[in-house]
Amino acid sequence: MTVHQRSGKATFMLITDIQDDSAMPFKCARPYIEAYSSTMRNQQALKDYLKRAKTGAKIVYAEDMKPGSIGIVAHGHSISTLANAVAK
Repeated sequence: MTVHQRSGKATFMLITDIQDDSAMPFKCARPYIEAYSSTMRNQQALKDYLKRAKTGAKIVYAEDMKPGSIGIVAHGHSISTLANAVAK
């Protein structure tokens, strides 16, 4: 057991188990490796998507739209409808 005191607070650490340093067999490690790889691919894909979205993004404020018009956002080849403008 170790005790670490700092600023009037104490932290206690008790080691209850020690594992040997041998490597985990690939058969056991494979699911962890696949999950890590999948997470990294998804994070990179999200970063790439956000970068493309930010470079082609255009903000249209509702007060600049005429009543009855439809706000459209176009990015690359995709177009999506935002909303119908309503009269105030």
